Amino acid sequence: MAANILTRFCINEAATLKALAHTDPDILRVVAEHASGQVPSLDSDALAQAIAHDAGLDVDVTSPVLEALWPLAMVQRRLDMDTDTFIGELEKCLETEARVKWSKDDITGWGVLKPHIVNLLSGESSIASSAKAVELLMEQPLFLCRSRIVTDMRPIFNEEANQLKGMLPFHTLILRCHEGSTTNKQIHVALDASDLANLRKQVSRAEEKERYMRKSLSAAGFMTVDTSMEEEIEGGTDG
Repeated sequence: MAANILTRFCINEAATLKALAHTDPDILRVVAEHASGQVPSLDSDALAQAIAHDAGLDVDVTSPVLEALWPLAMVQRRLDMDTDTFIGELEKCLETEARVKWSKDDITGWGVLKPHIVNLLSGESSIASSAKAVELLMEQPLFLCRSRIVTDMRPIFNEEANQLKGMLPFHTLILRCHEGSTTNKQIHVALDASDLANLRKQVSRAEEKERYMRKSLSAAGFMTVDTSMEEEIEGGTDG
């Protein structure tokens, strides 16, 4: 099972792994040095920006590194392997799987960068901590990937259905969720004006509780995961 997962990963991510193998060693070293002190995140772009800011690099330099390391950290978590074992099994797959087309130059480049890659995937790295945070999030029965509120009006007719007596305003809260690791689920909930007002109060209260908890944990010396994630962009407008 683990071998199949790793083989599929190497084939699907071949181009990304080849690009990683040819990263400037000095760039990867600097990223590794500054990744250990970052707060874990659920978004690779947010973590890339934090590392770039701390290291004095352009985010265009750190983003490709994080984009390559992020799926590596995720599949390592899925396979439940320590870093040395995971890297060893990954190298075997890259060198023996013909469909990956791992060249001598790729092998040489990977060998030079391997210490930094191991460092970035180790348990003390913010990348490894972020992968664990994502895994914990995905272990929930449902987690939200997008929400939307559509506003509509519904006509009210008389008994003979030949005269319009009024209009009923209402809103539909659409929750698009992931169920498990792959299945998408969409939930529609009807809301009236009082429901919207209550929802607004509950959101405000939740935000206030999170601010208080973050402040308290920070004062106690605990880091809290950056839960901001880039919103899914979808065409169309609300009704």
